[in-house]
Amino acid sequence: MRRFALVAALAIFASLLWGTAAYAHGTDLNTIWTTEVVENGTFEWDLALQVSNEEFTAFWAEDGRFLTNDFYANLYKNLEIGLAFNVERAVGPFTMDAKYKVFDEEANNFPVSLAIGVDNVIGTKARIVSEPIPYIVIGKNFDKLNGYLGLAHNASGLEGDNSVFGGFDYKWRDDLKFAVDYYGLNDNEDNIISGGIYYDWMKHMGLNGWVSYDSITENVIITVELAFTGRFADLKAE
Repeated sequence: MRRFALVAALAIFASLLWGTAAYAHGTDLNTIWTTEVVENGTFEWDLALQVSNEEFTAFWAEDGRFLTNDFYANLYKNLEIGLAFNVERAVGPFTMDAKYKVFDEEANNFPVSLAIGVDNVIGTKARIVSEPIPYIVIGKNFDKLNGYLGLAHNASGLEGDNSVFGGFDYKWRDDLKFAVDYYGLNDNEDNIISGGIYYDWMKHMGLNGWVSYDSITENVIITVELAFTGRFADLKAE
């Protein structure tokens, strides 16, 4: 067990993967979903610190600061699994998710990419939700610009509620992306709008940051995230 933990830690820093896996679970800006999954045989760990101008609501930190861990992996082509938990005074709650990329426009000569998934399988994270959230999302690649649009059920935690979400990202250069996205709440009468950057800081470490505005609480939330990516092939010892 000690050897596995050591090798896993070393794999994060010694992986052969260039850059971090972009948008493993979602954009992170609003934790909304894209069609992308982490590359087969890889894993990603994200550590995000969020700071609000006011106290967070519901299950978020009362002091306006919130730290989360996210881990995502792909053991089978196009199928991504993940889990997340916060690091507050009381650790948790845990959440799990799964996403499957049905079509890949670039690999399968299909006009759009399509993914389906379910999130918030257990617990609550960053949303006032308590039940699993099924969703479907389509994406379209326009060279350096990627767009995505989707529909999620019960995304605001209210029974029977449906939410539209979407956004785009622009690849300014190989190591830098700009992203903007929208997350509808309460059947889209309210929303969360976010924008930020994703920067491949070094070979397998990303430094990301974004700002979100929540129309319900009128909170401005600033997030800074460190993301590490490794390959399962590195998890071996001589």
